[in-house]
Amino acid sequence: MDYATKQKRREILIIIMIAICIVLLVTGSVYLVKKISKNNQENRPSATPKPTATPVPTAVPTPTPTPYKYINEAGTTIFSRFNPPDGFTRISVPEGSFGEYLRNLPLKPYTICAYLYNGVINESAPWHAVIDQEIAKKDIQQCADTVMRFWAEYLFQNERYSEISFDFFTTPAFKCDFVSWAEGKRVKISGNKCTWKDAPEGTEPDYSYENLTKYLEYVYVYANTNSYKLQTIPISVEELTVGDMIIATTLDLNRANPDLDASLGHAMIIADIAENAEGERVYLIVEGNTPATQPYVISANEDGYGGIWVKFDEDGIYHSFRNVTFPADAYRRLG
Repeated sequence: MDYATKQKRREILIIIMIAICIVLLVTGSVYLVKKISKNNQENRPSATPKPTATPVPTAVPTPTPTPYKYINEAGTTIFSRFNPPDGFTRISVPEGSFGEYLRNLPLKPYTICAYLYNGVINESAPWHAVIDQEIAKKDIQQCADTVMRFWAEYLFQNERYSEISFDFFTTPAFKCDFVSWAEGKRVKISGNKCTWKDAPEGTEPDYSYENLTKYLEYVYVYANTNSYKLQTIPISVEELTVGDMIIATTLDLNRANPDLDASLGHAMIIADIAENAEGERVYLIVEGNTPATQPYVISANEDGYGGIWVKFDEDGIYHSFRNVTFPADAYRRLG
């Protein structure tokens, strides 16, 4: 083999080796790029990661309602459920009085809500003290009726039947007394006038609590805030004691609240009073409402104590927690 042939083969071999190196270099580079890309894909967070097991939440204490400062949750009466504010003591009331009766009204367990006549929870009623009282399944025991019922049941409990009497809102006012009802008489209504109709011959007197309930349910229909205000006498704020009332007709409320446009009056009863050494007083007030509801102790206004004890302003005017002002002549007492 001559020298030229050998030289040519050597050049071809070198070209082949260079080609192989280029192929190996390119193949290695592609592999390396894919490897790096894969690693980057695996290490980069995804915008939509795959689902994982639900993590165990961090334990956080469930907040509980802050209790009212002056409430004994285990208390079963107005007297035992509420403590007077610091520096105050309850005023004295005579033993066996209406005031003592109100202080010992039985309450539902703490936080149990008031119900409306139709069995629906009264969402607008405070829950700290609901009077444990069944009401008719009719929309009849409203605000003034609730106050009348307390008075009637107190008198009934003490067998003072002859004092149970309520005026109808008629012209002239008709006195519907429990004794006449218990003896079997019934009311005859003619237009806006009422008279008693004699009991059927042989009717036995019925002074049972069941008959009192029937009597009151009849009264609720024909007596109201207007008639009950006329049946009571005005007193000053200084004269108020446990068992007195706050009664304002529609006209009264609109006079005291020009922007209110009230369509109904309102009546409440003072169920307790506490006083400090300076003569400042605070009040526990009970109300029924419209629609008919189980009665309850109302919340305090912004100037009150502990969310419960109501305070009147320096002029003795009551501004309710519902931002309604009651006139000074709204304080009433049965004469």
